[in-house]
Amino acid sequence: MKKTRDSNMELLRLVAMLLIMVVHANFRALPKPDAAMIAANPSSAFLQFLTEGFSIVGVNVFVMLSGWYGIRPRLNRFMELLFQLLFFGLLCLGVEYAVSGQLPPKSILTLFLLDANAYWFVKVYTGSICWPRCSIPLWNMPHDDSSSRCCWPSLVSCLY
Repeated sequence: MKKTRDSNMELLRLVAMLLIMVVHANFRALPKPDAAMIAANPSSAFLQFLTEGFSIVGVNVFVMLSGWYGIRPRLNRFMELLFQLLFFGLLCLGVEYAVSGQLPPKSILTLFLLDANAYWFVKVYTGSICWPRCSIPLWNMPHDDSSSRCCWPSLVSCLY
């Protein structure tokens, strides 16, 4: 049986990726509005918060579409991800050391995924690899057997 491509869903995934990029760039490329900026230019601050509010939906849409079409983590993909993180992390640390002459401890913690606020996706993906019987089958249950009613209570329980 040949799989047919669902172009509408692929387009929706592309739009979700674009929205995710907007979310990441919104408060990093533009300064986060503080009280003085809001008082000086309220329409700009409102537009920035409105953009964030509409764009954050892209994360949920992307994750739901990925889950619906089946997330099948593989060890070699996981190792590639870790290699990329280590390579670019060491590269950034080298540039930081070359420019400033020192390495902040927080940078080293971030490199080894020990910073609580960094790389949340990698930590979630690592958890899904380490405990595949708990997480991945629940992600793929509606996709594998959508007529089964038994998977929905366990899927909803993951939300809490």
